[in-house]
Amino acid sequence: MTKNGYNFKVYTPLEAPIINQFKVSSIPHTFLIDQKGTIVIDKNGAANWNSDTVKATIDKLLLL
Repeated sequence: MTKNGYNFKVYTPLEAPIINQFKVSSIPHTFLIDQKGTIVIDKNGAANWNSDTVKATIDKLLLL
């Protein structure tokens, strides 16, 4: 996060007890949450986060 200058929040089970509210039962499990708190992507397992679809979704959210 620091190396790349990212300033968005990242939650991990060790740092955030709130993770229990997401009812995650497997690792890896990733959520992409918009500015309103709506889960846009709920991905269980490994994923290609560098895909054109994911990048387009993130770009769209950044423009909101």
